[in-house]
Amino acid sequence: ARLANDEEPDEKSPEDVINAREFIQEIRQGNHGGLHQGLYDREEQWIDPEFPHDDNTIGYCEARPLVKSWRPAAGINQDMHMFYDGTDPDDVHQGVLHDGWLLSAIQILAASGGVGDEEVDPLIKNLFMHCFAGTAAEANILSDIGVYGVRLHKNGAWETILVDDYFPCLDDEYKETKCCGVAFAYTPSMEEMWVRLLEKAFAK
Repeated sequence: ARLANDEEPDEKSPEDVINAREFIQEIRQGNHGGLHQGLYDREEQWIDPEFPHDDNTIGYCEARPLVKSWRPAAGINQDMHMFYDGTDPDDVHQGVLHDGWLLSAIQILAASGGVGDEEVDPLIKNLFMHCFAGTAAEANILSDIGVYGVRLHKNGAWETILVDDYFPCLDDEYKETKCCGVAFAYTPSMEEMWVRLLEKAFAK
């Protein structure tokens, strides 16, 4: 399922979520970098102008020369979900970037509500803007324009970071491996997007 129109914020939505929803509406109107021609059955695609798909975004690290391209989520796995069979520590795998310290923290969050129960842990759900839409089913909705809000606690306050769903990828020879060619953090066969989005938002 894809989210075509962002839900109206309810009275329980945090201020950062409300502000992010308003920003996304402005994106839909052609602001903040505008929308581009979509791929893989998507009519339009938002490409984040603040976090471009280039070496400067990757930064100076050992993994930089291993990144050969950036691909949208549907170009990696057209059957990708936001969450699949809940969230568990074994969903989180490290790629060629040495950020095990971050992924270990994500694994702890993914175990906080129980393991193997096929449920999205509440602490993980709290990090994704769209999970405040109102129903459990909406937690797995994908954006129709490829924009996602990830909530991080920074300097004593929650902040929603908006990211697109383009991810750094390795050489094509890795497409058939368990990372599906994704360079950095991944879930097995890239069936889920939540780990990639968390890592990307933290980097931004």
